[in-house]
Amino acid sequence: MTLQNTRDNRVFDARSRVLLNATGAGLGILTAEGRIVECNEAFAQLYAKRGSADAQGRLITDFVPAPAGEERRDLVRRSLELGRPVVFNELWNGLELHGVILPMDPIGDAPAARPTIAALIIRHGTALPGATDPQNAEVVQTHHSDLGPLAELSRRELEVLAFIGAGLTNHEIAKRIYRSDKTVEWHRSQLGAKLNVSTRVELAKIAHRAGLREWLDQHGGEPLGPRDDDHDLTPSCAEPQILA
Repeated sequence: MTLQNTRDNRVFDARSRVLLNATGAGLGILTAEGRIVECNEAFAQLYAKRGSADAQGRLITDFVPAPAGEERRDLVRRSLELGRPVVFNELWNGLELHGVILPMDPIGDAPAARPTIAALIIRHGTALPGATDPQNAEVVQTHHSDLGPLAELSRRELEVLAFIGAGLTNHEIAKRIYRSDKTVEWHRSQLGAKLNVSTRVELAKIAHRAGLREWLDQHGGEPLGPRDDDHDLTPSCAEPQILA
């Protein structure tokens, strides 16, 4: 199987075609070693932050730092070894993404004992068609994420942002994190400054786009306790900027 053949001759089953037609989906065709044989612009921008022509022929680990790149390469390898789809969710560049890896073979090649390439299809927003109840698929949760613009936030700020996204009031958040209402308002002010937004609604949208509450549940363990990560603000602290 040559690289040129894999670019010119592509075959997808009916399920794959539905996924490929999903609006806004990124598509990458990868080998077991994680080499990007072919990809569309959405995939290239997401993982490589460059055009598809510059990403093709390269290893995904060239663009996605270890161990995150190795984890995604291993998911492709696992799908090929199992001969069945792998469904996963991830937080990448601050966005909650839904992905499906589908084993496949290029047209014209003799049937192999197992597929040699896989389609990695991923998008932000609603889950990919068929991914919510995948037939014969393995569902996994990635462990290595890219917080993107959320990376500069502290663990406490991420937690407060998640609660804002869940619609909790300052008082409700304060009770959850064992802090005063004033401290929560201070965190909310800092979140607005760091994320360059001016309203609580915008903060909630950021939390929703990242799937932050679910991500914290899966990666952050139990909510922070009374002595973790920060100290309660006293009345002598500077007054926070109030967000609408």
